[in-house]
Amino acid sequence: MKIEFDKRLELIYGILYCVNKDLNNNLFPGLFKEEMPTYCNEFYDMYKSAITKDFIDFIRNYGLAKDWNQPAHIALSLDDDYNVVENEFLKESVILKNNEFNKEKLEKLLKEFVRNSNYEEFYNNHKDLYDNIINEFKKTMSLSGAIRTDVITEFYGYKIGNMSIKLYNFTTGSMGLLIDDNHYYIQRVDNIGENEKNFKFKPKLHVMFHEFSHPYIEPFVEKYFSQIDFTDFYNQVKKDGFSDTYLEMVPYQIFNEYLVRAISIYLESKFVSKEITNQRIEQQKVSGFANIDEVVRILNNRENYNSFEEFFSKEIVKLCIDFNNRIKNNKNI
Repeated sequence: MKIEFDKRLELIYGILYCVNKDLNNNLFPGLFKEEMPTYCNEFYDMYKSAITKDFIDFIRNYGLAKDWNQPAHIALSLDDDYNVVENEFLKESVILKNNEFNKEKLEKLLKEFVRNSNYEEFYNNHKDLYDNIINEFKKTMSLSGAIRTDVITEFYGYKIGNMSIKLYNFTTGSMGLLIDDNHYYIQRVDNIGENEKNFKFKPKLHVMFHEFSHPYIEPFVEKYFSQIDFTDFYNQVKKDGFSDTYLEMVPYQIFNEYLVRAISIYLESKFVSKEITNQRIEQQKVSGFANIDEVVRILNNRENYNSFEEFFSKEIVKLCIDFNNRIKNNKNI
């Protein structure tokens, strides 16, 4: 499996990081963190040499993001000449349906920035840093035995797309994306601090299971939950600690997060101690997922069904509606 950096992701998130920095973190509150001081500062110096008011205004007006994943979708839809190559996701995306958004203008601004900043040279000059990060990521993943993507396809019973891992800097969080036939787990670099040449990744096996699961789960959540009113349940989850990062979700989409978090715990439990599994469950409860243990337990029944959709429709749907009904009936869940 490919584990690599991608100059397109570094470019898009680097620019957003710098604009956000200039706006005192008011454009994307909580999304960007300076955990690679030297690298971030070097990128910022390069950015200041080439950024234009036109580009800053474009980002302020559209942000390149209507949701958490959209900058990554756009970055990975760029070709070698920084043209946006439309794909199924982008065709359905708010950002391209918005009549005010100008794809051609984004391409023009990106090309000007790349040329005037010598971005390609900047990226190539940091290959040693990227390689060091990749090696440390591989070491962290190998502590669990291997990068076990086969566990994912076995659980769902089929494979969607060619799986690869993209590492990137500047932001919090990670993502799972499906773009045409490319299935990505996109992981930000964390836990670096001041010493960029001597750092360790936090454990990532459960994150990999989580992010690769998103494209599997989303179609079923859409199919079975989109016509159900989960407003009361969503509000309860927010009260319980659900992150502000997800506030733009519509109520039924909370189950995208609920289910992938449960599945990541369940799959990781095959490789780690019971103590670690219990710690993961308690961490998720604190984050607003109060019934995560119930979902994890029911996942043991997956093997009783011939297909994942059959399992989802028979057991997952029933459980999630039960959660919702308990809230509506003012019962503790």
